[in-house]
Amino acid sequence: MSRKKKRPGQSVSRKAGRQTPPAPSKTPTPQDTAAAEAKPGLRRRTLNALRPGRHPWGRDVPELGGAAPDRDYAVLAQSVIKDPVLRTVAQPAFALIMLLALLLFWRGHQLPGGGFVGGAMTVCALLLHRIATGHAPLKFDFARLIPVGLATAFVTGLVPYLTGRSFLKSDYGYLTTPVTGEFEWATALLFDLGVYLLVVGGGMAIAEALIDIHPTERVEEDL
Repeated sequence: MSRKKKRPGQSVSRKAGRQTPPAPSKTPTPQDTAAAEAKPGLRRRTLNALRPGRHPWGRDVPELGGAAPDRDYAVLAQSVIKDPVLRTVAQPAFALIMLLALLLFWRGHQLPGGGFVGGAMTVCALLLHRIATGHAPLKFDFARLIPVGLATAFVTGLVPYLTGRSFLKSDYGYLTTPVTGEFEWATALLFDLGVYLLVVGGGMAIAEALIDIHPTERVEEDL
């Protein structure tokens, strides 16, 4: 019994002895190519965001109003700065959102709120200021708050454990002052502070990586 020879690019079915045509090769689309090129670039930008003094894109972003790399970036920057309605509304809204964030942070150990909600509200206020004015309200690398927040939250829970109590055990008491009267204090506020710093640092680091994108810049691959 003779066996049919297999031609290049064809497969022979053992059951019916039929030759099946090869599967059509999928032509990569521009979207697939861009996604493949973006994956290593996203990893590099994430690592750069966690390094002190490094921009997520591995370069310095010029100040708005100064020398821009090209005309596209300058037009984009000026379009953000010259919005009078947004800038007028953003100033009082920034102050109100920050007050609400501090209130939620302060009362979190007794009432709904806490470091996570307060940190999220703070990130919203900072982003509103950034979008309205085109620059950050503080010349500060917010990614540095991530290890500080983690260390604060961990140490707050570790100290009770080292003294023979359960992890994250909170102490509380009452303090009386002529101005505020009697109010309760708790060490849980330190844990909320660590969570607050972690959320603000992580949220702003991610936002900076998404906002500071040059209109004509291509994603570079990992070195």
